[in-house]
Amino acid sequence: MKREEEEDYIERNQDDEEPPLEDFLVNEDDIRRKEETSRKRKKLMKLISLIIILVLSVNVWGIFPKLFNLPSIQFLLKSKELSNNKRIEEWKKAVVSINGNGIKGTGFNIVSSGKILTNSHVVEEMDSILVTFPDGQLFSAKVISDYPDYDFALLEIEGESLPTLDLDKSTDQEEIGKHIYIIGNPLAHSFIVMEGETAGLYQSSLPKPVLLLNAPIQSGNSGSPVINEDGEVIGVVYASIEKTKNNQRFGLAIPIENIIQELDID
Repeated sequence: MKREEEEDYIERNQDDEEPPLEDFLVNEDDIRRKEETSRKRKKLMKLISLIIILVLSVNVWGIFPKLFNLPSIQFLLKSKELSNNKRIEEWKKAVVSINGNGIKGTGFNIVSSGKILTNSHVVEEMDSILVTFPDGQLFSAKVISDYPDYDFALLEIEGESLPTLDLDKSTDQEEIGKHIYIIGNPLAHSFIVMEGETAGLYQSSLPKPVLLLNAPIQSGNSGSPVINEDGEVIGVVYASIEKTKNNQRFGLAIPIENIIQELDID
């Protein structure tokens, strides 16, 4: 019986066909297809990498001139020098960056609980407004007073014991040759200190004459406080002009006296 079982086992196994040798050989067509697929994949990855590098390069070189052009370098060096003054460093604490809808401007706090003065044109297209202090405190702000004809606005934030700047309530702000400091966010930088002089009054498109400033004013300085030697704000930067006589560029600032009158600040 055992012999019969063995013969039967042999018979069954003889019925099973052994796989052909070709099944264990590498097909050259398959190799070529795999190599071609691999080459295409590598080319695609190189192309994607190149596109990413180009996009990043465009972004970097788009920002680079703003960050590292000559005026920027001058601002940075001068700002660092001026910031060594302890009084100026204290004034900087009350100056803020205002951001919204891809727009960036400057403002400054005048009440410890949070009232920010800036330009009307800085916030007019902002759906939501974020205010950032130099120490990193971030607040959501809302416009509580807006005077587009005079190009200034007052924002409110919910804060406590915030640093403030005092306002100059005198009426001699138009004096020529006053030494001034301007703190703002020019040319993609933040909380940069500049200095200059008052150059009298100028009749612009605003209802009342504005302050003419012999100082380096750039994009991003809108809403910057103009501060006198006593640490009091005498104006709010809103624009710059180029005088055709000598091609010299001047800043324009709304006299703080006009703002005080409109807001009825004591």
